[in-house]
Amino acid sequence: MNIRYRYMTLFFVSVLVIAWMLFPTSIDIVELYKRSEQYDRAIFLLERIKKKEPDSIYFKKLQAGILMLAGRYNDAIEVLEHVVKNNPTDIDAYKRLSDAYMQTIRYKDAMKIYEKIVQFTPDDSEALINLRCFYRIYQCKSMAITNLEKYIRNFPDDISAFIELSRLYFTSDRLNDGIALLKKMISEHNLGDNEVIEASRWLSFLGREDELRDIYKKYETKPTDNINLRIQMAEYYLRKDEPDKAAKLYNELLPVSSHDNSNDITFGLAKAYIKMGEINKAESVFNKNIDFYSDTSSFFAEIGDVFLEQRNYDIAQKYYNTALDVNPNNLFAMKSMINFYEITDPSKTLAYIKKMYNINPDDPDIVYRMASYYETANNRKKSMSLFKKYLTIMSNNDYNDYTSLRRSAFANHKTGKLEIALAILGKARELFPEDIEIMNDYAEVLIDLKRYTEALKILNNING
Repeated sequence: MNIRYRYMTLFFVSVLVIAWMLFPTSIDIVELYKRSEQYDRAIFLLERIKKKEPDSIYFKKLQAGILMLAGRYNDAIEVLEHVVKNNPTDIDAYKRLSDAYMQTIRYKDAMKIYEKIVQFTPDDSEALINLRCFYRIYQCKSMAITNLEKYIRNFPDDISAFIELSRLYFTSDRLNDGIALLKKMISEHNLGDNEVIEASRWLSFLGREDELRDIYKKYETKPTDNINLRIQMAEYYLRKDEPDKAAKLYNELLPVSSHDNSNDITFGLAKAYIKMGEINKAESVFNKNIDFYSDTSSFFAEIGDVFLEQRNYDIAQKYYNTALDVNPNNLFAMKSMINFYEITDPSKTLAYIKKMYNINPDDPDIVYRMASYYETANNRKKSMSLFKKYLTIMSNNDYNDYTSLRRSAFANHKTGKLEIALAILGKARELFPEDIEIMNDYAEVLIDLKRYTEALKILNNING
C-alpha cells in the first residue's frame, strides 16, 4: 500500500511539474495544488496569477478559501473583508466571511454578517436558520422573534419554526400572539403527533381547553398510536370530568407502558376510578404496580396525594402514614403530609416544616413554607428573613408556573418590594386571567400602594 501511494504521489507531482512548465499561470494548477493539500504552493501561484488581474473577485475568494483550508483564518478574513467592502452585495463572500469568523470564535461578528445577508435576501433559508441558532445562544428574544416571523413568511410549511416562535411569544409575555400562531398552525397544517403534543402542552398550560378539544376531536374517530399524545388526551378528559373516557385510554395504555410513562398511566387511571366512585378499583391499580417502584415511600405519598385531591381524607392519611413509616425522613412524603394538615389541622404542620428545614434548608419550597408559617404566627422578623432567603434562591428563576408566580409575588410583597410584586402578579394575570386568587393578591398589593380606585375595580370584578 505504501509503495502504491509513493508511485501515485510521484506521478501526481510529475504532472504538476510538467503543467507548471507548460502553463505557469493556469488556474487549473492552483486547483491541483489545492486538491493535493499543497496549500502554500497554491497560494504562491495564485499570487502570481492575481498580478495580472489584481481586482478579480473570483481569485480573491479562491485565495480566501485556500487560506481557510490551510488554517490561516485571520488572513482569509482580511481578504474577504476587502471583498465585501468593495462588493457590499456579494452574498457568497459574506457567507465565506461568516464561516471564517466562526472558525476564529468571533460568533457575534458572524451573527452580524448573517443579519446583513437577510437584509439583502430576506428569503435566504441558510442565513435565517443560522440566525435562529445565534439568537438562541445569545438569548436575544426580540431579535429571534423578528427573524422567525420573517422565516415563517418565506417558509410557511416549516412546523418547527411555528413551534419555536410560539414558545418565544409565550416566554416573552406575548400570550395572544402565541395562541393566535398555534391556532393558525393547527388550522392550516396537517400536524404530526409530536407537533400536536408540543402545541397541546402550551394550550393546556394556558388553560385553553376549547382549543384542546378541537385538536383532540379527530383522534376520537381516528386513534393515534403515539403513547405520549394519548396520555395527554386522557389527562384532558380527567380535567373535563370525563373519567370514563380517561379510564378507557389509560387501560389501553397499561399493557404498552414503559418505565418513562408507567407512573403517569398508573396514577391517571387511579384518578379516573376515584372520580367514577370506584375506590376499590383505584387501590387495586396501585397495589398491582407497587413492585415497580424502588422508592415505595414516595409512591405511597403519591397515592395519598391522589386521594387528597379527590377529598378522600381518611384514605389519603392512611397512605401518608404508610409512606412515613417506610421512610420517616422522606421530604416528598412530609410535604404531602403538610398539605394534608393544612386542610384538616393546620396546627400540626409546624413540626413537619421544621424537620424538613433541618434536612434541607436550601429547598425553596421548604424555605417558603417556613416563612409563611412565621408570617401567619406574626413573627415578622423570622418571616422577613426567610422570605428574603427564598427570593435569593429563586433569583435566577424565570417565573411562569402558577405556584412560583404567586409565591414570588407574595414574598416580594411581604419584604416591601411592592412594585416588583405587582409586576409579577401582572404577568400571572395574563397567564391565568380568570384566577380569583391572583386577582385578590393583585388587589392587596394595589391597596398597600394606596392605589385604592384600581383595587376597588378589581374587587368589584371578582364579586360581580
